[in-house]
Amino acid sequence: MPLSPQSKEFSKVERYLFRTQPQPGDKVAGEDELIQALGLTRYKVRQALDLLVQMGVLERKKKRGTFVKRQATNDMTYNILEQLKLAGFDELEFNEARLMIELSVLPFVIRRLTPATQAQMRNLVNGIRLNAGDPLKADAILMDFHLLMLHCCGNRVMEVFANVVRTYFQSTKSLVKDMPKEFFEEKATLLEGFLKALNRNDLPEATELLRQSIEAKPSALKE
Repeated sequence: MPLSPQSKEFSKVERYLFRTQPQPGDKVAGEDELIQALGLTRYKVRQALDLLVQMGVLERKKKRGTFVKRQATNDMTYNILEQLKLAGFDELEFNEARLMIELSVLPFVIRRLTPATQAQMRNLVNGIRLNAGDPLKADAILMDFHLLMLHCCGNRVMEVFANVVRTYFQSTKSLVKDMPKEFFEEKATLLEGFLKALNRNDLPEATELLRQSIEAKPSALKE
């Protein structure tokens, strides 16, 4: 299964590459150095680098190596969160913005969803259900599901919004840590139906199921 931004291997590679706070245009460590320094397999290192390239954090230049394209994901997430705190935005407003954006990209998702991505999304939903009794783990997998959906819509602007989604999940960890198993089982059921609707190209049904999943939030966020 491909690495996710929440995996330990990905985090180790990202932290190592950005430990010295390199700037855009700076060259980063290659595969051999990462393997030796982190004790990971070449396969895992390559997957982590591929993911950072897909996220627009790194870029590869033929015969020259891999270079920083923009800030590391964790740094960008931190900066977004700090700016939103200063602006006085709360998690409820965050969730309302997520709802509007994620629903609006569904037509692009339906057109561009590949069988491979569908399989990844099904695996993530299964992961949510299997880990429903571990709220923080289930919530991290849920975040990966939403990030993958935004990524597969094929719009580079969504990479920026993906950091807002990531920030939302990071900022609500304390609210979900005691959620009952049933909360995440319900999320999994809704997302299973959502994926079936996407497979049928049924946009209205997919929209409604995604809406229900996003609106089912921790009680501390409810008005």
